[in-house]
Amino acid sequence: GSGLVGSEMCIRDRNGIPVSISAPIIVVYLLAMVIIGFSFARFMKSSDDFMLGGRKMGPWLIGASVFATNISGATLLGFTSTGYQLGVSAFWVTVGPQLGGVFFAAFMAAKLRKMEAYTLAGVIDNQVNSKRSRLVATLASATRDFMYLGSQVVAFGTMFNFLFGIPFVWGAVLGTVVTLAFCVSGGLMAVMWTDYIQLVIIMAATAMVVPMAAKHIGNWENLVNALPAEMVSVGNVTVSQVIGWFLMGMFAYTVAQSMYQRVFSARNIKVAQHGMIIGNMLGALWYCLPFLM
Repeated sequence: GSGLVGSEMCIRDRNGIPVSISAPIIVVYLLAMVIIGFSFARFMKSSDDFMLGGRKMGPWLIGASVFATNISGATLLGFTSTGYQLGVSAFWVTVGPQLGGVFFAAFMAAKLRKMEAYTLAGVIDNQVNSKRSRLVATLASATRDFMYLGSQVVAFGTMFNFLFGIPFVWGAVLGTVVTLAFCVSGGLMAVMWTDYIQLVIIMAATAMVVPMAAKHIGNWENLVNALPAEMVSVGNVTVSQVIGWFLMGMFAYTVAQSMYQRVFSARNIKVAQHGMIIGNMLGALWYCLPFLM
């Protein structure tokens, strides 16, 4: 589309923002991710370096990475869609993952950090040394991760299509190529540092968007009057839905390879526990931020 700004023609993206503003921001961000990835390539001397950042990550870096891993494109699109369909009661979706993170930090992180493992299958092998168990663990982890990866690809395609009108497939390909570039070149170290940057961006953007939305709405009464009563009720879901969301979120951590890697990457046991706690506290803050503001 197009619009007039002063006497000049201004090409706008699908969100109404001039492309001269939004396009450079997206391009700079993507280039920065790739540059960070390649800048860490020189530190990749061993499998430990590539897969676990040399097992020397600190608590805040781990916490930021846990947060950015959980609050991803899948979360933004999926939870937004659920919120649009169910209203305030969609908040129940977030309870399970947060409690799962607390459980993981309190009861699993210390024991896992003691192991010299890289993956969930390696943990199973360390405990039971069974080929069948390793196979089951690998399939469970791979199934979860492929589904999660698929949602990220969909998020890429949706974002580029919405902002710039790029065909969904090409947007998905572009986002995937950029992600692979910094992951493959810089390993987990690059992933965690880009996660740290994403934490800052997500928190800053949320802190700006929520007040803007509140200003547009006017006040809570206007919102309540404009919506059906069930959309502003925490009881607009069935008990079975709440239980299902809780169990799904609670136990997703037990097969999440990304969470295992964050624990394995820690300098020591305490750092692993503190990092997981920080990540989940940041996640809880982000989930609550719209309600607090």
